[in-house]
Amino acid sequence: MIELIMRIAATVGLSGVIGYTSVCITSPMAWIGACSLLIPVYYKMMKTSKMSGASAKETA
Repeated sequence: MIELIMRIAATVGLSGVIGYTSVCITSPMAWIGACSLLIPVYYKMMKTSKMSGASAKETA
C-alpha cells in the first residue's frame, strides 16, 4: 500500500515539472520511499525483540 501511495504522489507531483520522465522514475522512487519508511521500523522491532528476549532470560 505504501508503494502505491508513493507512486501516485511521485507521478502527480513530478509530472508537471519533468513530464514523461516522472512516469519512468516513479517505480524506483516508490521503492526508495517505501524502504525509507520500513528500515527504521525494522530496526525498532529488532531492538524491542532483543530487549524482550533479554528480560525473559533474566526472569527464567
